[in-house]
Amino acid sequence: MTAKPPFHRRRGAQNGLLVLLALCVGMAIIETALRLTTLEHPWDRRNFAVDPVNQSLTNMMIDYDPTLGYVATPYLRGPKHYTGAPGTRLNSTAQLLNADFYSHGERGIRLNKAPDAGGIDAIRQGGVLAVGDSFVYGSEVHDADAWPAVLEEMTGLPVINGSAGGYGFDQAYLRMAQLIDQAKPKYLVLGCIPNCTQRNELAVNSGLVKPYFTVKDGALELGNFPVPPYKPQRKHVGVFRYVFGNLYSLYWIFDRLHLRSAWLVYEYENQYVLPPQGAEVSCLLMKSFADLARQSEAKPILLMEYSGWQINGSDPSRETMKVPAVIQCAKSQGVTVVDSYPYLRELYQRSPAEFWESWMKQPHDTTGHSGHMSAQGNRAMAALVAAEIH
Repeated sequence: MTAKPPFHRRRGAQNGLLVLLALCVGMAIIETALRLTTLEHPWDRRNFAVDPVNQSLTNMMIDYDPTLGYVATPYLRGPKHYTGAPGTRLNSTAQLLNADFYSHGERGIRLNKAPDAGGIDAIRQGGVLAVGDSFVYGSEVHDADAWPAVLEEMTGLPVINGSAGGYGFDQAYLRMAQLIDQAKPKYLVLGCIPNCTQRNELAVNSGLVKPYFTVKDGALELGNFPVPPYKPQRKHVGVFRYVFGNLYSLYWIFDRLHLRSAWLVYEYENQYVLPPQGAEVSCLLMKSFADLARQSEAKPILLMEYSGWQINGSDPSRETMKVPAVIQCAKSQGVTVVDSYPYLRELYQRSPAEFWESWMKQPHDTTGHSGHMSAQGNRAMAALVAAEIH
């Protein structure tokens, strides 16, 4: 067979490039048209293939925050909870039931005007500022049953709940520093479960980008600040989705072919900071927490909460997360420690049935309860904290 002359080879290559160029121009036109006619924000630069795991984009109960990564959505009307400003959980839904003050908006109900100086659009002052993870927020129970709400009932002091699910000690401390000037509290309560120490080691926690601290020469250095948008790792989503996931047209095509579930990535992503220094960061944060309290002339209290499995020994994270060491660090800085472990352990040994009622039962539970603390458990936590408020 006679080889093609160089001229014909060049012509073939040119034709191939023209076809490729035409395809690229066509795709660009289709991409532009779909974005302009379909998307609220047409020029969003995001990977559509990982939208399900980018919780700061898709979770309607949280809003992006450049300091913390995310906070609870302000003025949210949820099935069991309401929030005021700025994303603090309210202690009573009764405040929100007056239609004169609220109207429905794009993300629940929005404030028209503040009911009064102590209403939900104001951070009440001179009481307790409580910040932590979902156990402090009171996930799975109604507003009045979260322990900060019960604490307000027991002490008569205004209690501000500035928590959010998934916070580590790092975010809880930063959130406290963010709210303290508005709250002017007499008491600061930093609450967490053992897992909060491990969360200190994460730059992305289940698809939520967060700030983190590292330790250098015995001091804390803040990273991921301001908190950047979520960007998936190539190894997590695969090379093809990583490269082409930014094309909305591909998402649109897969969706119209009923293959969206095959295109999207649903598994939540964690990104760890190296080296792992969670416990050391927690200890240094206890010093920062104590310093913050002294500057504001407030009493600092550390509340350690637990799951039922961490109490009965099935989950050893109290030890693996070095909770006793963190508690000792807090005490050495003059922080009052309320460790619920002794109370819950004694309850478990005395009455296992009553013990498990301290947590919410999940559909898959056959023995213990694996949910967040129940109304009963939250009331017990409030009583433990109230004993340290004078």
